[in-house]
Amino acid sequence: MRLWLEAPLIVVLALGFIWLGSWWSEHHPVVDEASDYGCGQIVIVSKVDIAPHTDLDPLIAADDFGPRCAPDDARVEGAVTDLKELEHQTAMQQIFANEQIIHVEA
Repeated sequence: MRLWLEAPLIVVLALGFIWLGSWWSEHHPVVDEASDYGCGQIVIVSKVDIAPHTDLDPLIAADDFGPRCAPDDARVEGAVTDLKELEHQTAMQQIFANEQIIHVEA
């Protein structure tokens, strides 16, 4: 009986939510993840200590690397920022867990 009142109300509410979602995304764009948290840059760190001359591919496969926030004042020049930079590489020297990785040799 009251369906003629409820159906238009549901349609109006649905259109309102759609409009609100589009307005919100336009006025609040997604920004770089590092910027969201006041982080200078995301760098890749090891979750474990790695001995010199260790092949990094098995460690990558074991998920022994991950991202970490490096504020601008703590970021090391040349730090690895993409896991792909470590593929097919061997550690030139010891890599300490949770420290920025700078150099790896092929």
